[in-house]
Amino acid sequence: IKTPSKPSDKMLLENELTALGDPSPRSGELGSKRDRRDELIKTTNIKGLIYDDFRHIVEHRGEKVARQLLDELKNLSEQFGISLVFAGVNTVEQVGVINEQIDSRFSSLKRVRVMSIENDKEFYYFQTFIKAMANTKGITDVDLTKDNYIYRFYYAIKGDLRILNNLINKALYVFKLSKNTKLQLNHFETAFNDINSKTWENANDKRVNPFAPNKLNTVKRQLGIKV
Repeated sequence: IKTPSKPSDKMLLENELTALGDPSPRSGELGSKRDRRDELIKTTNIKGLIYDDFRHIVEHRGEKVARQLLDELKNLSEQFGISLVFAGVNTVEQVGVINEQIDSRFSSLKRVRVMSIENDKEFYYFQTFIKAMANTKGITDVDLTKDNYIYRFYYAIKGDLRILNNLINKALYVFKLSKNTKLQLNHFETAFNDINSKTWENANDKRVNPFAPNKLNTVKRQLGIKV
């Protein structure tokens, strides 16, 4: 469940309903939305709710509102026997700080490391992740775990897996629109231009499109890898 960047009760409920499969998440008043959410949790045998970027509640609506919402979620957890997971950057830990009952129910805090290729162990870990993602997305006609692809992917995302997912999805979309018979490097080049053209920090940034065929040596040099 994605927490809106400027969350209202209405927006959060609609995101909950969307995640639970409600066909018309925007219809109805708040009370109706809550009733439908609760009924969906009950009838679909949901085991847990995962809230991404829940810190937005605290940051934009304050601790008082966040405490009230957490109390509501705690009651949901108890009523339906479901688990709650709050994911995000380190500030998501504020959830436990502002609600003692929530904090007492959190038996585990998991920190997910940022992807890296700084040594053989980290390189292999990232490579394994790429392989699993390719399998999940049904990519079988090209080996994305080759070293040159790994360098390109890491340069493009700098450890941010959301960018990686967006990049691969966009490349698949470009491929489907093309007349090619298999996924190719140029599909990633186009995808990168589309999703990352405005993400560099400033106009003087010397970074390049890592999927351009003639830029691999530049990518390696900027990553500190001997060419």
